[in-house]
Formats: sequence, C-alpha cells, structure tokens
Amino acid sequence: MNQAFDGFVKELCSTNMNLNEPIFFAKSAVFLEQALASYLHSEGQHKHSLRFLILSARQLKNQETDTKFWDALLTFNKLVEMAVESKSTSQENSHWLRFINIIENLQGYKGSLLFTTKNIRQTRKLRLYFAYMLTYEHLRYIAGDDDGYSPSSDILEAFSQVSEDDDHDHQHDH
Repeated sequence: MNQAFDGFVKELCSTNMNLNEPIFFAKSAVFLEQALASYLHSEGQHKHSLRFLILSARQLKNQETDTKFWDALLTFNKLVEMAVESKSTSQENSHWLRFINIIENLQGYKGSLLFTTKNIRQTRKLRLYFAYMLTYEHLRYIAGDDDGYSPSSDILEAFSQVSEDDDHDHQHDH
C-alpha cells in the first residue's frame, strides 16, 4: 500500500489531532486523485483535475458503483475547493454532511451510531474520516486494487464505539 496514504490514515487516527479543513481536504484530494487516476488508467483514460477525473469515471458507468457515489465525490470536490479557497481552519463542518450522508446511505450504516462521542463536532469529524476511507477503498476496488487494505478499519479501531466482537463489513455494491 502507498506509504504516504498509510501515514495520512495514522495521522487521522491520532487522538490529539485537531481538524484543519484546508490541510485535510488538500491531502485527501491528492489521494482521491491518485485512486481515480488508477481506476481511469485501468479503463484506458488519462489523468486531469479531480473534478475531471470524477466526471470521467462517472461516464464509465461502472456496474458496481451507484451513480450517487459519483455525486458524493463531486460534493467532496466542492468541499476541497471551498477549504482551499477559504484557508479556514474552522470546525464549520455542516457542509460535510451531504458527502457523509450519501456514503453512509450507499454503504448502509449510520455513522452517528458508530461514533458516539459527546462532542457533535468530533462525531462529524470521525464520520467524515470514515466516509472518506470507504470512498477511497471503493475507488481502489473498482480500479482492481482489491488487496484487502482497509483504512476504514483503522478509523473504526481507533474511534468506534462498536464492540470489538463486531466485524467491519462494508459492501461494494455487488
């Protein structure tokens, strides 16, 4: 697995980390671009901007990917653009909910039940991280990189309120 991405996951799992929106979205966009470029390369396409990659991937109509997944990625791209433009380090995370809700709906789980901290901002931050990791995993999966690497499991292990007896089992729409 990509060592830079693994470091990113470990950084997110650090209990002392405060969310800096521009840095999170800038780093996460790079990894999504890499995953999308890998998928598009496997389909004979070429690399461009994150938005172009998302739109190009959407046009391929992958049978294992709901069209709402691409809507979630376009929403995420807007978040990236907003965070980079504003350079704000605020915890204004209500904008994230559309992305989070789409991914949670597609995967069939409720992040508010997985991450039940008393601080709603912390809960939303963890839901964002988890939804992002599931998105990244799905992109790797449709690109043919189904090697069992599961950063979403790292997020669950670090922050979930679910008992350790429960297995993390997300679906890839197949």
